[in-house]
Amino acid sequence: MMKKFKFLAMAFSCLLAGTMFNSCSDDDPVEQTTFSMSTSTPTDIEAAGGPLTVDIKSNADWTVRSDADWLTISPTFGNGNATVTITASENTGYESRTAQVTFSYTGQTASGTTSLTLTQAGKEKPAAPTYHFDLLASVGATTGMSSTGVTSYLIRSVEPNDLVNPNYSVSYTGIGADIKSAELESEAVIYKGYYYEVAPKSNSWYGKYLINNEGATTVARFEMGSSVFQTRKYAHAIIAENEFVFIGSDKASSKGSQNNILWAKVKDNGASFTLEGEGVLDLTSATKELKEGGIVSFSTSGLAKYRSSDNTIIYCFTDKATDAAPGIYIAFIDAATMEIKNVVNETRVDEMAGTAFGELQQDKMFMDENENLYIACGNQIPDTEKSTQQYGRLIRVNKGEFDTDKNYLGYDKYDSGKILTVDYMGNNKVMLYIQDPYYCGLASTPTEYKGWGQNEFNSYYAVYDITTGECTELKYDGKPLPYSCGSFTDRVSYYNGKCYVGTCPDETTGNLPTIYIYDVETGSLTKGATLASGFYFDRLSVVDNVK
Repeated sequence: MMKKFKFLAMAFSCLLAGTMFNSCSDDDPVEQTTFSMSTSTPTDIEAAGGPLTVDIKSNADWTVRSDADWLTISPTFGNGNATVTITASENTGYESRTAQVTFSYTGQTASGTTSLTLTQAGKEKPAAPTYHFDLLASVGATTGMSSTGVTSYLIRSVEPNDLVNPNYSVSYTGIGADIKSAELESEAVIYKGYYYEVAPKSNSWYGKYLINNEGATTVARFEMGSSVFQTRKYAHAIIAENEFVFIGSDKASSKGSQNNILWAKVKDNGASFTLEGEGVLDLTSATKELKEGGIVSFSTSGLAKYRSSDNTIIYCFTDKATDAAPGIYIAFIDAATMEIKNVVNETRVDEMAGTAFGELQQDKMFMDENENLYIACGNQIPDTEKSTQQYGRLIRVNKGEFDTDKNYLGYDKYDSGKILTVDYMGNNKVMLYIQDPYYCGLASTPTEYKGWGQNEFNSYYAVYDITTGECTELKYDGKPLPYSCGSFTDRVSYYNGKCYVGTCPDETTGNLPTIYIYDVETGSLTKGATLASGFYFDRLSVVDNVK
């Protein structure tokens, strides 16, 4: 409903007359003073501001003035008949405001004043946000393959207006949830305001949790069936509303010998779960044409993404055997039957950007507007000491296809910089979190191992164009953002045209963990809230408000 301001009176007039004696001649009549005004213009004027006209009929001199600076009047004086235009500027506040417009006239037989009261309503108040941001911070060490050094995982919920406020400090003292004390892990599926975990700690259940500034509350739990996953080590795909498919290695498998890849299809009923199906993905048989005898040793979780147009789960995994061929494997699975449609071997890359925790902690894949799937991968830098010293690549599976697009290889202009996370922002733009000790000044050569640790400040953010292949480092006030630590973090969230990016810098340099807001349309970067000192900032998530 458009807010309007109105005249309190639609139209009004006054006729005043006076007589006075003429000492010279009774034959020379004195003209009576007249003054009237009215408006034929609709008095409903848009809240954004606009004109209203008043018609004056008079034989006197007159003036018009207002006591409000948000009104302009033209003309402000005159004689005789005229049209006066009163224009209201936009009311940018939420409260209504009033003004008095005074008309004064002076004629031969009379003078006087009359006024109008104008009321302009405030603009419509925006609807309350339907989301908030959860900021995960760890105490003692940043999250990683091993969480033994972490003494607490703290989740603090922050309102959108606070997150973008550069004067706001996010504190964890006396507020927020310590999920470690609740025997939960930091790796979780976040969906519709809730956190979902499979096999938290040493337990064997599916769990749904509400986590906010008051703590962590268990909403529903359901004991696993025969498919018992390892803690933190599973991939997931959301195949319908409140319906999940989990894929990962058998909990009974020992490290380095994941011989079975299990699946389970689970429906969230609100306060309970339904196990709709479970089983073993027969990837060994499905890969016999790619490797003699088929693959028998798998990565712990791999990566999974659902393609709705043909009801297909695209599952990426690696061969962990000592005689493994180069590259990664991609299975195309019928989401209805969980039967494997096809498996391909992509040899242009050494491995996926992540194989252990799925996308529970970091985004490693994304789909564009055309349902083309992009997968972050890496190749070992030649002549380096460790296989983790990599430069990144993006591979693509086009919509409806059951193999990778051999004509596309993203990030191929760069032979350094390991892609840790990818967050799609629309319009062919991706926010990359890139690990590169040489670029960040920690190593003297691209091949030196120095600076590759997860607690080193060796990573930065950049915007990548998937069509042009151009990669541009984020800068604020013309300077690069402070370099961050954390190989297993994801401090990026895209929402409604804005990409929210968090840093975890070296505090000894005088920098605190900080939120920056990237406007995708304009390419501008603004500064938001900071985090209190002494915490490792690990994850930034957009979370729906639970009604």
